[in-house]
Amino acid sequence: MSFLPENYESPKSSGSYTKLQDGENKIRILSKPIIGWVGWENRKPIRSKVKPTRTFDQGKEAKHFWAFIVWNYATESVEIMEVTQRSIQKSIETLSKDEDWGAPYHYDLKITRKGEGMDTEYFVNPSPHKFIGDYVVDQYADKPCYLEALYDGADPWDKKWPEHTPGIFAATVKAGEGISLLVDVKPKITEIQLEELNQMLCGCSPDYVDELKGSLKKLKIGTFADIPADLYQRILTAATKKAEENKENNQELPF
Repeated sequence: MSFLPENYESPKSSGSYTKLQDGENKIRILSKPIIGWVGWENRKPIRSKVKPTRTFDQGKEAKHFWAFIVWNYATESVEIMEVTQRSIQKSIETLSKDEDWGAPYHYDLKITRKGEGMDTEYFVNPSPHKFIGDYVVDQYADKPCYLEALYDGADPWDKKWPEHTPGIFAATVKAGEGISLLVDVKPKITEIQLEELNQMLCGCSPDYVDELKGSLKKLKIGTFADIPADLYQRILTAATKKAEENKENNQELPF
């Protein structure tokens, strides 16, 4: 009698950063990438938007990197994936420019790693277009990330950030032989929620409202009505706190 069930595999630990394992690694890209250059110094990454003129540990030059948020099917978690391998970058770039595939938000990628050390090779294969599950969308909302923090060597998962990298959740609808339509499945706030938010903002200072509009603009959110449903509660809570502070400050005025 077998001690363990047939086809048993031990669970893989999840983390905040994707580490490609030997063999096949299946991911779904969930955000636009940030790009730049990365070098290592005292075992810590130093990232910048422009290529550094200096070298880093052991006289090595900085590498061009992409970083984006992914769903890692192996660990079943939302993670940051940093790509410095030119072969992976080139493959994804080629797919994104192919009219039959398009941007890699609408299909999974299988990245196969083979070999060791300098002989390591990477192969990228796309899976057929399909909807991303609601569970993944919910996990993304529950684990907000600010990719831009990587440039400053800060923690992109820190909850202190006033803004976060928006996710891209789209599904493809096939018509005939090609992909004819992209449908945004990211739910937005309701009219009742919009009215509730507007009432709360009436109690806030004009400076705060302008600041909020600026933050939404950076996230490519044009109006309050376009706010994604998963961001609503966080924005409402912040606005409520600011309205209470504004009320207290006004009560202290001698007129």
